[in-house]
Amino acid sequence: MINLVDGLLVPSSVADPSLLDLRSRGSPDSLAPMERQPVQCHSESDFPGHADVNYEMQWEAVDAFCKTKHLETTLSTLHDPADGNFPITYRHRMRWRDWPHRINYDFFVEWVWGCRTTSQFQSVGLPLGKGGVSCHTIMRDNFVKCNNGGVGGSTQVGCLLFTFTGADGSKCILTEEEMKLREIYDKKHGITRPNTLCGM
Repeated sequence: MINLVDGLLVPSSVADPSLLDLRSRGSPDSLAPMERQPVQCHSESDFPGHADVNYEMQWEAVDAFCKTKHLETTLSTLHDPADGNFPITYRHRMRWRDWPHRINYDFFVEWVWGCRTTSQFQSVGLPLGKGGVSCHTIMRDNFVKCNNGGVGGSTQVGCLLFTFTGADGSKCILTEEEMKLREIYDKKHGITRPNTLCGM
């Protein structure tokens, strides 16, 4: 397996929250519980003809994602895309590919849109603090607790959304909308990217 993408800076269209998944919208009037919520599994029908996700390979990819620098990363209310503090939203992402089978294993951690909880900071490695649930457990359960052919799911912990998506055959980890937003952002700021897959 090879780590293809790591820690992307993704342009964010703050003015259009409709682009975000409904699960990512928090209510500004209430605090999200500082606890782990149930896994929300992806619909297998959204991945027609997907490849089989290997049980052992998925764990290897989880271990690699959660053991790296991501373990020490802290996200905060400053990373809330609803506030528009930055022209871009930082989302921790990693794609692993099982080359013999050409299967992607995608991992995402991001601050939930408009979310507030009792803490303004959360660690990616231990989102509930020392002694709480770990990145390893959350990302693994996004796979094993879903009966959907291995395509995974998402779990919200406090204000962090942890997502595993398996067997996505797309060539780029960025969505079409994100690619368009990044192109606009790059043009505005004179950024030139390498002529490679997704400009990585």
